[in-house]
Amino acid sequence: MTDTVGFWVLLALALLTLVAVVISGWRRRGPDPQEQAQREALAQQLQAMAAAQQQRLERLETELRREVAESSRGARQELQLTLTTFQEAVSPSRPSPPEPRTPSSTPLPSNCCNCAAPWATRSRRSFRHWAWP
Repeated sequence: MTDTVGFWVLLALALLTLVAVVISGWRRRGPDPQEQAQREALAQQLQAMAAAQQQRLERLETELRREVAESSRGARQELQLTLTTFQEAVSPSRPSPPEPRTPSSTPLPSNCCNCAAPWATRSRRSFRHWAWP
């Protein structure tokens, strides 16, 4: 009697396993074509929305850069006007600036220092020989 009960229990477990395998096989079958088409349509809509968002961000960035450039240009002009006004207030009659000293306007000495090296032959790498008189 125990053998027949064990047999029926084993048979019931085998049938239960078979049913579980069949059900899991149906579930793994994949989405139906209509559901797949809906997923593809949603993916395309999402890509289109992302592209539109990217364009809006680029346009906003361009506008922001333009506004910052205009603002800084206006600030520079205002500062220049303020500086000019200040300079006029501080020195109403400004003398002409002195002429800058350049190598061509400075007469060259025969020796650049006390080393007895002629001016034309001194080394450019030597700091001592680079100083203007």
